[in-house]
Amino acid sequence: MAKLTYQARKRLVPSKFVFPSGTKADPGKKKFPIHNAQHARSALSRASNKQVKLTQGERCQVMRAVCKKYPSVGMCAAPERKKQSKMLRSC
Repeated sequence: MAKLTYQARKRLVPSKFVFPSGTKADPGKKKFPIHNAQHARSALSRASNKQVKLTQGERCQVMRAVCKKYPSVGMCAAPERKKQSKMLRSC
C-alpha cells in the first residue's frame, strides 16, 4: 500500500474520509481515509479492532461507507463469511 503522506492527506477532500470531522473519542480530525481500495481494506481492519476507540455505531458507519464505495473489498465481497454476517447483523 502506498503511504499516505501528511501533505497528500491534507489535500484529500472531506468526502474521501468516513469521518471528515472526527469521531466522538477524537473530534476535529479527519479519520479513516477511503480514497482507494487499499485504504478501504485498512479502514475495515482498523474498525473491527477493539483497541480502536469507536462506538458500535461508528464501526457500522465505517463498514457501510466502505461497502457502498467498494463492494468487492474485504467482508463486503463474501457474504458467506461468518464474521461478515455477524458484523452486518449487529449493524
